[in-house]
Amino acid sequence: MKKILEICCDTIKSVKNANNAKAQRIELCTALNTGGISPSYSFLKQAIEISDIPINALLRPRAGNFVYSDIEFEIMCEELKEMKRAGVAGIVSGVLLENGRIDKERTKKLLELSKPQSFTFHRGIDFCTDIDEAMDFLCEIGAKAVLTSGGCAKINEGLENIIIMHKKYGNKICIMPGGGLNFENAKILKDVGIYEFHFSASEFEEESVVYSRYPNGLGHIINGEKYGYNYSSKNTIKKMLEVLKKD
Repeated sequence: MKKILEICCDTIKSVKNANNAKAQRIELCTALNTGGISPSYSFLKQAIEISDIPINALLRPRAGNFVYSDIEFEIMCEELKEMKRAGVAGIVSGVLLENGRIDKERTKKLLELSKPQSFTFHRGIDFCTDIDEAMDFLCEIGAKAVLTSGGCAKINEGLENIIIMHKKYGNKICIMPGGGLNFENAKILKDVGIYEFHFSASEFEEESVVYSRYPNGLGHIINGEKYGYNYSSKNTIKKMLEVLKKD
């Protein structure tokens, strides 16, 4: 099966690099360093306008857990409608209950609102207290994919779990590894039949102009003594595509 590399982008520069490197899809978000939250409408619209590849949008109203108040969920539903108006190819979202199990009612509502666009359940699956229950439900309602690091913080820790999930559910739903994907674990997962991969291809860029008054560089990412930000690297994306192409 053809391999698909999805690049997680939270800047326009990353969107351009994903296109130039010939990735197959983008997941657009903001604040990637928090795990990602919903992109603004203007950012999403501009990204779609300049992109030659499909863009899925992350629907997540805030950082933190995946248990949302009534008002937060109402905001999510309205944002989802805006994302569809902007022209997204799919929605990436999900909701959990306070006990850590999947919120079936709200997740199903998001999936129904997403139609005819695809629906991917995000890494909230890795926080589930009953992953099998969640997976069975997502298969039942027709979710296209689930983004997962195998119930662990990073793919390397959950590698065997991802393989088990693929063997158990892969004929019903796409198991897409994300969270710490690298050249080595991508090859292992590709070789067991996994065909979609989620990758940030993150690289640090030092800023040429820094005017923070704060000793901790408020608003910046700090790498050693350098101030800057992360973006998706064109060269790193190309290298990952080569890994996925090899037999």
